[in-house]
Amino acid sequence: MQYDFRVLVRFAFIVALVSGAVPVFAQGQGTFILPVPAQQLVYDAMHQKIYATVGSKGTGAMVNSVTVIDPQTGIVGPSLFVGDSPGAMVVSAGSKYLYVSVNEGGNVRRVDLPGMTAGPLYAMPGKPVRALLVYPPDPEAFIALRSNSNRYDDALGVYKNGQLSGTEAGCAGSVMMGIAPSRLFTYQGQLSSWDFDGFDVTTEGVRRSAHSQSVMSGAGGFSGNLNGLLLSGQGVIDPETRQVIGKMNFNGKDGPILPDPGSGYVFLFCEGPNGQEMHSCEMQKYQYTGSLPLPTGVKAGVASPIRWGTDGFAYIAGDKVMIFRQKLTRVLPKVDLTVERSELPAVLTRDNQLSYQLIVTNKGAQPATAVLLTDAFPAEADALTMKASQGNVTAADKILRAELGTLAPGAQVTVDVTLQFKEIKEIGLTAVVRAFEPDPQPENNIARIAPKESLSPYPDLTGTWDVVKQSSIGAGVDLKSALLGQFTVVNKGKQASRPVKVRFYLSVEPRFEVSRSPLLQETEIPRLRAGQKFPVTLQAPIDDADATGFFVYAVIDADNTEQEGTRDNNVIGARIP
Repeated sequence: MQYDFRVLVRFAFIVALVSGAVPVFAQGQGTFILPVPAQQLVYDAMHQKIYATVGSKGTGAMVNSVTVIDPQTGIVGPSLFVGDSPGAMVVSAGSKYLYVSVNEGGNVRRVDLPGMTAGPLYAMPGKPVRALLVYPPDPEAFIALRSNSNRYDDALGVYKNGQLSGTEAGCAGSVMMGIAPSRLFTYQGQLSSWDFDGFDVTTEGVRRSAHSQSVMSGAGGFSGNLNGLLLSGQGVIDPETRQVIGKMNFNGKDGPILPDPGSGYVFLFCEGPNGQEMHSCEMQKYQYTGSLPLPTGVKAGVASPIRWGTDGFAYIAGDKVMIFRQKLTRVLPKVDLTVERSELPAVLTRDNQLSYQLIVTNKGAQPATAVLLTDAFPAEADALTMKASQGNVTAADKILRAELGTLAPGAQVTVDVTLQFKEIKEIGLTAVVRAFEPDPQPENNIARIAPKESLSPYPDLTGTWDVVKQSSIGAGVDLKSALLGQFTVVNKGKQASRPVKVRFYLSVEPRFEVSRSPLLQETEIPRLRAGQKFPVTLQAPIDDADATGFFVYAVIDADNTEQEGTRDNNVIGARIP
């Protein structure tokens, strides 16, 4: 059923600008004020619809539903019951499905688009879902951030058809995708901790790749993403360099923000004297550029602001959804920058030097301006030499920064780098190129060598879980449980390893702590040649009658007797189904 709740309020937008600022807003075209008590809004660009989650405050078919809104006409409906307390939403790759967390985050409902029919209800045991992200390679999958109330032991994972795909990674705080779908970042943003973590998303699951503390004290979590830069209430973070590079200026106003890559502005929404206000900050110099009154007559704060179409905006104000169209005076052309890295040698030279070349190309049809290339290199290395064929290149705080200026269509720039390593460990390099203009294909803006790919001449012991399961015998007081598993140890290094011990531990935490994890089993691993594998069988009794949702960890070289290029991959966990 569709509802024609349209209230079309037409008014002239009056633009208040700071002295010397360039006007941001052109003439507006009116506002729809819709009586939809929404909790979150998302826009489906393919089907040109807005989806709103509505909880128990809705009426009629809207109660505990996803409700469709046509932003062009203001028509509301149909509404689809999805489950109690609908919360986080995300539109899948290709707009095939809408995923919605329901039942206080204990389930995720799949909604089939565009027909708005209810799909499967997936169980999310252990921790409720707090955030959902799109998984671009596969519409059948989504990324979920699950957490307990204290948010200090969250878990981040990819779920395909409702089942965890690969491994989950422990994390804490809010989550945001980086410049590419394979990069995720979480930020604690609470009073006692400001942990900032980076994650790789692969076919094997989610893996933590970087950790920093106190990047920005009290930032309050992420609030937006603009061309791969993460926006917080107190600053702009380059997630790959883990540095604060600027601070947005909204003339002292506070409220939810909405990044707009197409114009290069970030908009802030807040309550105004007769409705709401929209303020803008230009993101090249982080300058406040003006405000726009939205005299809707509804006195309420703003939540869940979104963009729709080419000139549309929508947000929640109290128990209403506001929809309006507003042309902007600046629309940036789209570019297509790419960065590639030359092939690295198999091992470092005898003097521990590593040389490579970065190649930046503008494959788009428009010039790319203010092009910036960064390359984060390991803490154990120093930049020995660096030279760019265009622009300036510097290095500080283990970050190479090349300001390349403007690249014409088809233009190419090279940056030659030599690093000097003080000690031989794993090599992790992450190069990212950005322009001021939006780039619709960000996956080729990053050239990353994950830290697990080592150039060390030493052994590199790690492993994978092949099977983990429980076995139970008896019932009641006679119930006995055991944990069964198959684990494979592999030497990914360049030299043979000596015999080492592997210890297996049981834990309720997604982040391993030996002091809080009982020992299950200890196994001796023989000498392994480079590339050789060794299977280990785990068979251990457990005290818990049901360990579903617990974690089992394998700690390789538990006594730290082998010299390795890296020990960061010596602890491998798996969730017990």
